[in-house]
Amino acid sequence: MVSDEDWWAAPPPSPLLGAGEVHVWRASADRSPPDVERLASSLSSDERARAARFVFERDRTSFQVAHGALRDLLGRYLAVEPGRLEFLAGPHGRPELAAPAADGLSFNLSHSGGVVLVAVTRGRRIGVDVERVRPLRDLLALSRRFFQPAEDEALRLAAPEALPSKFFELWTAKEAIIKATGEGLSGLEGVELALALGAPPAALKVSGSPDGAGRWVVKPLQAGPEYRAALAADSAGFSLRTFEWG
Repeated sequence: MVSDEDWWAAPPPSPLLGAGEVHVWRASADRSPPDVERLASSLSSDERARAARFVFERDRTSFQVAHGALRDLLGRYLAVEPGRLEFLAGPHGRPELAAPAADGLSFNLSHSGGVVLVAVTRGRRIGVDVERVRPLRDLLALSRRFFQPAEDEALRLAAPEALPSKFFELWTAKEAIIKATGEGLSGLEGVELALALGAPPAALKVSGSPDGAGRWVVKPLQAGPEYRAALAADSAGFSLRTFEWG
């Protein structure tokens, strides 16, 4: 069995994105003050303003590290200074790289607790989501609201001590899909997962996807023992490579 630490490889000196590859990078949000300052220096004025609106310093730091790491990685792939990258809002507000620097690159970012994930590819839509597993007082109410009946029923059959882990396994799979489609949180209700014992969730229905759910691939990611994470891509036949950043 591959351990969580074995799952993430040391980064290559210069990342090259091969045809048909999806790269996912894991980073720790717990950085030294000089590291945080360096990453924050590459952010745009809009990103700095968004960071400043966080009440708690840990949330502000997590945002700065996540967006600084994203800029660092995209800059490496595109051979562009991180601070010179420009982003625009695509369909449904999904962040995209502004041309001409984009070079067909597609990316997605997620962070929760002390973990940051960045997914990068070309020629396909992708989404990534990570959540720290934690007890939620309204967990079953959230399940009833956002999950399909079969998903909600499967969750309610889980042992009480397994509920948070199972909930976030389903939540991250569904959110990875809607982040790839750009539908936003309201799109959670339009995603239905096929659940099979001993198998990862698979897309059964994806609203807003003209090609149907069959082309969507969902892969669980090993983000750490206290986390659940998933990657969603809109076509099969890709190879996944995972790296540790920083």
